[in-house]
Amino acid sequence: MNKITLNSCDLTLRLDKLLTKLLTDYDYSRSYIQKLIKEECVSVNDQIITNNNFVVKPNSEIIISIKDATLNENISKMKILI
Repeated sequence: MNKITLNSCDLTLRLDKLLTKLLTDYDYSRSYIQKLIKEECVSVNDQIITNNNFVVKPNSEIIISIKDATLNENISKMKILI
């Protein structure tokens, strides 16, 4: 599981924009991140989030499960602490 640390300027972003910004090394598009959110693959503080407009608050934990489209199984899990 990967850990990503945020700075205070990141804390006012919507969930989809924040994840797109943080995951640039993984080459995920914003539309792909939005799809993951809608498919219930993203949780914030143990609550599944399906709204791309969700605003991330300080001291939150974000967990992302990346699925293999062909197998419909989780192939990667990422944890982000802020």
